[in-house]
Amino acid sequence: MVLHPLTSPDIFQHVRMIMGMVVGLSVTRLLTGLVRIIQHPNQTRIYPVHIGWVLTLLLMLMHFWWWELWLIELPMWRFETYLFLILYAIVLFFSECIFISRRKCFFFHFLH
Repeated sequence: MVLHPLTSPDIFQHVRMIMGMVVGLSVTRLLTGLVRIIQHPNQTRIYPVHIGWVLTLLLMLMHFWWWELWLIELPMWRFETYLFLILYAIVLFFSECIFISRRKCFFFHFLH
């Protein structure tokens, strides 16, 4: 049995798929939160800092998703590069999730 080495574009497709899932989950959570605010404006108090954070994260996620397209030009993939990129996407996801779950505590301290 002969194993063929994977080329950089083959590895890139694999990495892009995994990063796309994580980034897609982040965008989905942010957009779902915005839709909830629009559908039920009286249920949640809207703070400018919160909306600013959501828009900043959306911009960061879109920029990261666009930037990752240039990774196809990497001549060689190493596990460390792969791990760094996946962890970066996970940190973006956590920054969105943690802020949403802790917003009441944050805004209480911010406003008082």
